[in-house]
Amino acid sequence: MTRLVGLAMSLITLIAALVAFSPRPMPSFRPTRLDANELIVNGVAQAGARVVAVGEQGHILYSADDGSHWQEAELGKARGSTLNQVWFATPDVGVAVGHDGWIVRTTDGGRHWQEVAFDTKRSDPLLGVWGDGKVLFAYGSFGQLLKSDDGGVHWAAQPIDADERHLYGLAGQGDTRLLVGEQGTLLRSTDAGASWQKQAPFYAGSLFGALALGKGEWLVYGMRGHVFKSVDDGASWQPVALPIPVTLFGGAKLADGRVVLVGQGGSVLVSPDGVAPFAVLHAGGRQSLTAVLAGRDGSVYTAGETGIARDARLSAPVSPSASPRS
Repeated sequence: MTRLVGLAMSLITLIAALVAFSPRPMPSFRPTRLDANELIVNGVAQAGARVVAVGEQGHILYSADDGSHWQEAELGKARGSTLNQVWFATPDVGVAVGHDGWIVRTTDGGRHWQEVAFDTKRSDPLLGVWGDGKVLFAYGSFGQLLKSDDGGVHWAAQPIDADERHLYGLAGQGDTRLLVGEQGTLLRSTDAGASWQKQAPFYAGSLFGALALGKGEWLVYGMRGHVFKSVDDGASWQPVALPIPVTLFGGAKLADGRVVLVGQGGSVLVSPDGVAPFAVLHAGGRQSLTAVLAGRDGSVYTAGETGIARDARLSAPVSPSASPRS
């Protein structure tokens, strides 16, 4: 009897081992999906028919249907460093920059990205990128300014007189470039970025962005609702009154001429042309907006702590003549 019990136990052990080590199909799990409304988005750009957004932990999303659905792009080497801004020189070629001096580049409109730079010795972040054709500029903490002459493949430091202050925004029109940053820093170039001149200070607080309005007109904006306008291509500046004193992080000129500024607490301010007074479209939220994009066909996207979404409040109304006939 004892021998039979021992044999039975041996068989049970053998069966358990066979089950444990035999090949089995993997259980079916729902595919992992990154929700565009749950990701902190720092930058957004148009890439031909696609909208591309970058943000926390190095995530890059793109939409090919005007923001209805989002997919995560493929990174050749995921670092996990936060990406702060993205810019497209052409519908296919784009560059994104972020912490640890990380720069990634795409040549297929944002679907696949490859690393072109990463600083293993310093963690100083790059905060933005902007360009015109093949000439691109990346800028960031402690007065960093990098320049690429080949569409973002290679980068070299460009010395400037920024007193090691953080640089937050860069924009251009014609041959003029404006670079703004900490403690009212504003550098101006009139030769397409070949050289830069520090402008006389007109505001002591940080400036977070510059916006080209066309015909030599500009806006710069920053802390506590401080906005300044230039009508002489950045040579002189006058304050613009805002109805609320909120810090502003992003701005855009829309296709219909409206100017939009976004920032603290989800604030959205709109002017018909950047000259007429700004009206408050939204304020008083808990989560901030970092960027606004004038997309194709009059669509507008806002991005920030609540992710990225097409903003129906800002999208241009469709002309009756453009409506499809039944």
